[in-house]
Amino acid sequence: TKAVPDDLKKIFAGVRRNFEAELAGFDGKNDHVHPPAVCQPKMAVSSLINNLKGVSSGLTGKKGYPSIQKF
Repeated sequence: TKAVPDDLKKIFAGVRRNFEAELAGFDGKNDHVHPPAVCQPKMAVSSLINNLKGVSSGLTGKKGYPSIQKF
């Protein structure tokens, strides 16, 4: 379904606002996404990525999508 990528796009948009980054596009499927972002030079890219991964993992886990497997 398209629900997972659509929800992730909304989640990523919220996270990028907190990091003063710009979401430069978004593409993906149920098992992976490509969220290119433009960041401020003062910000560590690894901080943005870690936050995106943590927030998206927690929120998608709470929604219990059947297409996402738990390991």
